[in-house]
Amino acid sequence: MGGTSRYVLVAPGAGAPKELRTFADLREGVLAGRNFRSLREFAVAAVTEADHPLPAVARVFRLPVWRLEQWVVESGYTVR
Repeated sequence: MGGTSRYVLVAPGAGAPKELRTFADLREGVLAGRNFRSLREFAVAAVTEADHPLPAVARVFRLPVWRLEQWVVESGYTVR
């Protein structure tokens, strides 16, 4: 066998993360039920509070990634 296993262990419920496609997808979890004053505030919260990937959020909002990154930085957060 050469020291490597042919089996892959998968924990129950540990599937691939759901691909973000709509604003409703972003409103699940920590952002559920929240109201935002602007789309900019919503986009920044999706990245900083809900930990959604920056490129995925930019795609939902149809923004260039650099613009969303700029908004996150202007809001006082560090881009990961």
